[in-house]
Amino acid sequence: MSQYVVAVKREQRVNAKEDWFKPALAIKKLKILSLTDKLRIIVECDDESIDRLRAVLSPLCHIEKRIEHLPRKF
Repeated sequence: MSQYVVAVKREQRVNAKEDWFKPALAIKKLKILSLTDKLRIIVECDDESIDRLRAVLSPLCHIEKRIEHLPRKF
């Protein structure tokens, strides 16, 4: 399972309803980890689920794999 950031595109913000992320709730094996603000969510899912999410939300959102930058230990 991988984590992804799903964010409403800047040019779509006027069109985005408050519940724009609801289609994600219907996708099996997809879990919303965080609704960080009204325009971005973090999800965890498998490859099949992210393909389904992209099919539904890519016209409205950017969907990218989450990269976490941790501080280096010396």
